[in-house]
Amino acid sequence: RNLVRDTVESGSRCQTEYRCVWPDGTPHWHVFRGLVERDAAGKVTGMVGIIADITERKEAQAALEKSEIRLMEAQEISKTGSFEVQFGEDTLYWSAEMYRMLDMDPESFVPTQLSAVYPPRRSGGLSGCDSGLTRQWRSDDL
Repeated sequence: RNLVRDTVESGSRCQTEYRCVWPDGTPHWHVFRGLVERDAAGKVTGMVGIIADITERKEAQAALEKSEIRLMEAQEISKTGSFEVQFGEDTLYWSAEMYRMLDMDPESFVPTQLSAVYPPRRSGGLSGCDSGLTRQWRSDDL
């Protein structure tokens, strides 16, 4: 359907991103945002909007996604997991390979700061970790 027509019919705001190729052959990305203007009786009198070039943002986003994929592949190949701990907060990130290495389900297991450096005991692989950290890490421990 036509974005402008849909916006006029619904009276709502609209936004879309689209790719176009300039005459010199270079691809560019734009974002369009618009809204319908109406008079006191509710009759559509026009539309106002903006178009902005978001090519740099799209290129940076694509580069970041490509880098994240390469990191995940490298971790999988090398069997290396990674984690990030925010001290003083209850936030912890485990990479997908960390979950795979430790045979943990990311849907059912929520890692804690302690589990980042002292993984949960699983049958078979991690029994040597039984004597390890028994307290939370703090930033002043480093």
